[in-house]
Amino acid sequence: MADTPLIADYFDGQHAQAIPVELSVHGDMLQLTGAAVSSQIPLREIRWPERTRHGARIAQLPDGGALHARAPAEWDQWARHHHIGEGWVVQVQQSWRLVGVAVVVLLALCAAGYLWGLPLASRGVMAVMPRSVDQQVGEIAMRSVEETWLHPSKLPKAEQERLRALFLQAQARWQSAQPPGTPALPVKIHFRHARIGPNAFALPDGSLVFTDQLVKLFKGRDEVLVGVFAHELGHVQHRHSMRLLVQSGLLGAAASVAFGDFSQVLAATPALLGHMAYSRDFEREADDASIELLRANNIRPSVMAGLFEELAAYRRRPLPEEDDKKTKDGAKAPEEDSSDREDEGDDEDDFGIAFSSHPADAERIARFKEADQR
Repeated sequence: MADTPLIADYFDGQHAQAIPVELSVHGDMLQLTGAAVSSQIPLREIRWPERTRHGARIAQLPDGGALHARAPAEWDQWARHHHIGEGWVVQVQQSWRLVGVAVVVLLALCAAGYLWGLPLASRGVMAVMPRSVDQQVGEIAMRSVEETWLHPSKLPKAEQERLRALFLQAQARWQSAQPPGTPALPVKIHFRHARIGPNAFALPDGSLVFTDQLVKLFKGRDEVLVGVFAHELGHVQHRHSMRLLVQSGLLGAAASVAFGDFSQVLAATPALLGHMAYSRDFEREADDASIELLRANNIRPSVMAGLFEELAAYRRRPLPEEDDKKTKDGAKAPEEDSSDREDEGDDEDDFGIAFSSHPADAERIARFKEADQR
C-alpha cells in the first residue's frame, strides 16, 4: 500500500477539467503520470498542504497547476510514508501535548510581558516624555473628576489656607534637603467635598486633592495630614499615574494587534487615571517619599501607622441609615457627626487612585514604624 502510486486530480492552471494522474516519488522528484501528462517536479518546489482533521488536500505546483487529493486519508498516509508536508509545525498541531505546552508557554510569556515588560517599556517612554505632557493630562483629569466625584469644599477658607501653607512649608523643608539642582515639584493643593470618603489623591500635573472628610477625620493631627501630603507628593515625584497611563496605552496597543481598535482606551484616559490602582512597588516608593519628607520636618514616620488604623476603623462605622435603625430598635446611635457620610455611596470604592483604597496591610504599617528606628 505504501509504495502504491497515489491517484489524484491534476489541474494544469489553464483548463477547468481535472486530469486523473498517478503520483509517485523517485528520490527528490515527484512523478506525475496520466493521460497526456508525464512530468517530474522537484519536491522542494511544491507547496504541500498541511495535514488537518478536515478540509481538502491541495498541492500547489510551481507552474501554476495544482494536485487535488481524492481521498484525504489516503493522501495523508502516502505523504507520511514519503515524509512530505510533515514539518515541525504540522507535527505540533497534531499533538495535543505539544499544543498544551505551547499554550502554557504563551501564557507565561504574556504574564512576563505584563509583569516586567510593560513596566520596563513604560520607563523607557517616560524617560523621553516631557513634564509638559503630565501638565496637560493632569488638567484634563482634574476637570473630569470635578464633574464626576468632587464638589466645592465645606471647610472654612481659613482652615484651607492654613493647611495649604502647612503643606507647602513642609515641602520647602524637604526640598531644601535635596541635592542641589533638584527641580522643585509644581504642587496645587485642592480641598473638595466628595462621595469618596476620607481620601487624598494626586494627578500628574501636581494637583493634590484632599477631601473634607479626611481633614475632619484627622482634625488636630496635622502631622498625619502632612504624611498623607508627602505620600501623594511621592506619586507626583515618581510620575506614577503617568507611568500607569503609559502602561495602559501600551497594553491597549498590544491588544489592538490581537483584537482590533483600541481608540476607546484613549478616549477613556481621564477615567483610567481615576480607576487605576497603584502597584505595590509604586506604593513603596511613595511611602519612602513620605518617610523622607516627615523626617525633614522632624515628624516621626510612625504617625502614618495611625492613619491606616483610623481609616480601617472609619470603614467599619455604620452609615447614617444604619444608625437610625439602631436608634429605633432602642440602641443608642454613635455620637458622631454623620453628615460627612450621608453622601457616601458606591463611589467610595470606585476611585482606585485614592489613598484609602491603598492596602493598609501589616507590611506598610511596619515599614513606617521601623522608620522611627533608622
